[in-house]
Amino acid sequence: MPIARRLAPLVAALAAAVLAPSASAQCGAAGLNVQVFPAAATVGQPIQVIVTNVSPNCTYFIEDSCLYKKVFKSQCGGSVVVPFRPCQIGQQFIQPGQSFFDSWDQTTQVGGQVPPGTYAFNVSVKEVGGGIHSFCPTVTIDACPTPPSIYGNGSAGTGGFTPQWTVNILPKPGGPFSLTVDEALGGAPALLALGAGQAQVAADFGDFLVDPNLPIVWLPFTMAGTPGLGGTGTVTFGVTVPNDTALVGVTVHCQTLVGDIGSTGGVAATPGLRISICPP
Repeated sequence: MPIARRLAPLVAALAAAVLAPSASAQCGAAGLNVQVFPAAATVGQPIQVIVTNVSPNCTYFIEDSCLYKKVFKSQCGGSVVVPFRPCQIGQQFIQPGQSFFDSWDQTTQVGGQVPPGTYAFNVSVKEVGGGIHSFCPTVTIDACPTPPSIYGNGSAGTGGFTPQWTVNILPKPGGPFSLTVDEALGGAPALLALGAGQAQVAADFGDFLVDPNLPIVWLPFTMAGTPGLGGTGTVTFGVTVPNDTALVGVTVHCQTLVGDIGSTGGVAATPGLRISICPP
């Protein structure tokens, strides 16, 4: 049987269970999704701070080209790692469905690599006709020769949002591991595919990115978030990795499919995510 036909019953089941888009407004801080990618990084890996406007009709802006002004150790208000950043003057508007990116190269103000640990960014976003919304997203930097990586392209759903991955904690034998899917349709049914290989298989919704010729585990779940509102759907998975060093280097490929009436083929999808177990 062709691979696309094997996927068809899963896609049809998701599409049949989707919710109609919600007309409810969600402004204020709830209209913004602020994240760091990757949230768990290896030493030297470029880091992005991202703010996405997930509201249906609200506009936000930042005062200049810098999404964050300082980098702190552990938490905002802690010891300062980067005390000042040169920023270009000019308001940056973020319309519904749009994102604004800023980056950090893991260096201090004088250019040296920061040591492993947790670092925080002070982010302030203004709302047109509203107040100032402050956030403090964090990143944890650790040593791992095979960090998680994104591959392939996802497919957008309601509001133009493409579901995204965030790895919160790097997987190590005996330790916790956590990852998040967000920017999906709130309250939507979804499937997490976990497989042994990477692929790019054409399907009605776009590309299926886990090799269907190898064993796949399917995990059904429901997105949290405002039911029917694009960009608000989120879920976090957490497990403890077995305390077995023989697992180091074992790799899993993942993709999440989300039932979404506003997407091509009735399903929105994340890009692929490749996860390898790091040394302890």
